[in-house]
Amino acid sequence: MAKHLGSIDELYYGIADGTEGKATTLLTAVKDVKISYSREDVDVSDRASGEWGSTIAGRKSCQLTFTYYDVNSGKEGESVDASLEALLHAWHTGELVAMKAVSKSGRGIDADFAVASVDDDQSNENAGTYAFTLNVNTDLRAPKELTATQG
Repeated sequence: MAKHLGSIDELYYGIADGTEGKATTLLTAVKDVKISYSREDVDVSDRASGEWGSTIAGRKSCQLTFTYYDVNSGKEGESVDASLEALLHAWHTGELVAMKAVSKSGRGIDADFAVASVDDDQSNENAGTYAFTLNVNTDLRAPKELTATQG
């Protein structure tokens, strides 16, 4: 069985249209990819709980963060990074994006996301960076959990 090595090996992007498997463009200029899963606590304390509080797991959420390097940075004669432009456009318009983040062992998530924030850092003269924060969205489809692969 493959070990969970704890890093996101591949991050894919695509156009969200409610269809699974749309995140097919591998993003190669990214680093520090992180998936944060959480559940809200629902208080179910009652008389039987006594002095102890009691909770159950409620609604789930997922946040995806990563740093994207604009390796072209508008250099004369170089093509524009279409995936970066699409992600920035999604922030400006509020459009959803399909993303699939997969660890080395095959764990991760395939879901539609809303771009919550972008930090534009142009202080590096070799490449501008954009720190993206995306939140899972279920308007078009349910997120799909990716499980560990056998190896």
